[in-house]
Amino acid sequence: MTTAYQTHSREQIDGILQRMGFSSYLKGYRFLADAIYEVTYDRTAIYNISRIYEKLSAKYQVSVSGIERSIRTVILRAWSDYGDRISDFISVPLRTRPTIKQIVAAVSNGINMMIA
Repeated sequence: MTTAYQTHSREQIDGILQRMGFSSYLKGYRFLADAIYEVTYDRTAIYNISRIYEKLSAKYQVSVSGIERSIRTVILRAWSDYGDRISDFISVPLRTRPTIKQIVAAVSNGINMMIA
């Protein structure tokens, strides 16, 4: 059962990702949003990102490499179209495409600051 708090957090994650320029129609978008959600509620999960991939793999019946590849694709697409938005949100000038871990950590930190 999903609580109102959890629903609100998912809406916040979607709002942030869309403002950053991530395309919600890409398969990796949902995987990325779910990874952010996991880290938002378990801060230690960011240290073992592969465990998050495994959870998502089981949830969506997709290989772990498929999960990672889809997330990388959605980040690459957003970076090539809206790199300045992503850099602004992360508050660090980025010269190269951010890693999955950087995006997940930045958005989950933003959510946790809004919640606190």
